Amino acid sequence: MGGNSERRKTGNRWAAILAGGAGTRFWPASRKALPKPFLDILGAGPLARVTGERVMPLLSAGHLLYVLGSNLEKPLRTILPRPWKCDVVLEPVARNTLGAVLLAVARVLSEDPDGRLAIFPADHQVRNVPRFRELLEAAYRLADRHVVTLGIVPEWAETGFGYIRKGKRLEDDAGAGRGQPIPVYAVSRFVEKPDRRKAQRYVAGGSYFWNSGIFVLHAASFLERVRDVEPRFALVADEACRLFSSRRATPDALLKLLQPLPNLNIDKAVMERIGGLAVIPAQVGWSDVGTWDAVFCERPEGTSSMVVGDVLEVDGGGNVLVSPPDGPLVATLDVQDLVVVATRDAVLVTRRGKGQQVGKLTSLLAARGREDLL
Repeated sequence: MGGNSERRKTGNRWAAILAGGAGTRFWPASRKALPKPFLDILGAGPLARVTGERVMPLLSAGHLLYVLGSNLEKPLRTILPRPWKCDVVLEPVARNTLGAVLLAVARVLSEDPDGRLAIFPADHQVRNVPRFRELLEAAYRLADRHVVTLGIVPEWAETGFGYIRKGKRLEDDAGAGRGQPIPVYAVSRFVEKPDRRKAQRYVAGGSYFWNSGIFVLHAASFLERVRDVEPRFALVADEACRLFSSRRATPDALLKLLQPLPNLNIDKAVMERIGGLAVIPAQVGWSDVGTWDAVFCERPEGTSSMVVGDVLEVDGGGNVLVSPPDGPLVATLDVQDLVVVATRDAVLVTRRGKGQQVGKLTSLLAARGREDLL
């Protein structure tokens, strides 16, 4: 009886994990053949797998999707436990998150016309998982009426994130009588990465959230909203749905379909233009783990350095020291505030605080023809 009730409760819930990011700021650990979502950057397992573990208890079996480039299917299969029942949607050509989300919506609609879909980046960290799941439960319930995003309550004036400004309070989600009501606000607008002064104003005013990139929506209703603002995007999803339904979603067919799409993120291409968006404030210990500097912030409580892998640190602190499974021993003596990442064929050494600039090295390597290191 309980199992049937649970299946009814979760039967229309789906989740798509977007695992196609390059992660150039995590060079040299992140490479084209094994990008950031497939790395155990925080010592808790590959990020794409941890993201799946976070949401899987809310879903019925087989309702978890991974969307990623065709070249990454083998690495994904390697990091996922064999008992997992999940589907893999392969992108024959990258079109940022616009293409990935349209494919995910089409895949859900091909099997479940009443599906509610949650969309997640594959490489974020959440420390308070029970609270995160509680907010997701609320978002699934609200998806019949709104496209819902989780807005991260900002902890500092970050200039590397986009922001969401909240509008009027729409309602409270009572959580089916469990716990405290969860406030729900209209989305007033999306804001691109601000300068320092604007970021400080946003945080001080209390009306802005960090944009988590997490959305929960009713797939069919969302597609109609897309059709209102950009019919050609909706037609791509329509045709992809037909291909999935008829089992004709071959790489060549999807390539022909996706190639004309612009290379845009879903926020700019769609979310900023449609109506009916709602935001739920989230305080869940979230991090986008966007740089090696962000990794430092995830170090265990009471420790001065973030250490991952085969590392020996003596008389130092404030460091990020990383050696992947195939890397050498990293040993440091009396050094402070460094980032040292060693792989089998490259070593990064920089000062902590320069994480946003690591991607420049990959551009220089490409210009010098060092594709073997990318």
